[in-house]
Amino acid sequence: MMLFGLSIINLTWRSKIKRSCIHDNATPQPSKGKGEITMQLTKEQFKKVRTELQYTQNELAKLLGVTIRAINYYESGQRPISKTVSILLHRIYQDEK
Repeated sequence: MMLFGLSIINLTWRSKIKRSCIHDNATPQPSKGKGEITMQLTKEQFKKVRTELQYTQNELAKLLGVTIRAINYYESGQRPISKTVSILLHRIYQDEK
């Protein structure tokens, strides 16, 4: 599947992922503003989703098409999480659910 010019691999091979419930405040939530839907994540939500999906920073960086350093910046709050990255992470999360 091609999304935003990035190839997203079939994620069903991760069959051993725990399907535990993620608290509502840790999942990407759409917020409506001026006629558009955005997926804005906090650094805590970003890291919580990554760890719940049991991805390393390197694995998630490859899936999102960003560097490991970018993932580190997102999780430490040194860089705001872009709408594109938020949407991609939400799609990955939905595929794994």
